[in-house]
Amino acid sequence: MPGLSEETLVRIRKRIDEIDGELLQLLAERVKLAGETARLKKKLGKELRDERREREVLRRARIEGGRLGLDPNFVETFMRVVISGGLGEETKRIGGVRFWSQIEEAFKGYPGELAVARTLFLHGLRVDERGRIKCGDMRITSLSLAKAAGTDRRTVAATVKRILGDEKLRTVFTNLRPLPYLRDVGKELGWGVLEIIPKDASRPGVLKELVGAISSRGINIRQAVADDPHLTTQPKLTIITDRPIPGKVIEEIRKLPSVYSVLIY
Repeated sequence: MPGLSEETLVRIRKRIDEIDGELLQLLAERVKLAGETARLKKKLGKELRDERREREVLRRARIEGGRLGLDPNFVETFMRVVISGGLGEETKRIGGVRFWSQIEEAFKGYPGELAVARTLFLHGLRVDERGRIKCGDMRITSLSLAKAAGTDRRTVAATVKRILGDEKLRTVFTNLRPLPYLRDVGKELGWGVLEIIPKDASRPGVLKELVGAISSRGINIRQAVADDPHLTTQPKLTIITDRPIPGKVIEEIRKLPSVYSVLIY
């Protein structure tokens, strides 16, 4: 019977992989439709965000999820992430992500170079004045960067040349630094890890509200990493605490006016 059990496990996992693929295809279609919706809203002079529509989507999702035997709270959290991602795509499509739009304009017509620039930025890799790629003080080879960006060394060289030849690009890409991001190791170290999607990441005071809610309970924050709302289409705030955050405090955070969704690692 052990052989049969192994075969069953393989079959189930294979079906799970198939379902994951189907989910991703549907998600890609939803994101595409969100982008089309953004262009239409702009043409019609409508606000990008429709909170009444979002509330209705979440209400329907909770009901349908419950009917299918799913936890309505889990369904709502999942749908909030999906909606937030769609909103980010809408913002990107109409040029709302201002900073990165400028970067894209500088590399217009050169998608390979843009991919290299994006890789540099995401990993905090800088270009020094001699055209070398650095992670802090460590040198990164052009071949390694090319592989990470899905390009070749010639494209990396062209990207570096463009960066050093453009004052704005040079100011950005010669001053990047890597960050020791603790999200994926926090749980293993016994820390608390929260990833928060704000309703409006560009509104002042979001971090202050969250820090206040946590620190008032005597919980120390080891790290807080906020995505730049003008660079990232779906900005998040990741908070690492010196111990797991109690469920009661998490529920209070969910109710904060600035918070759209909370994910717990």
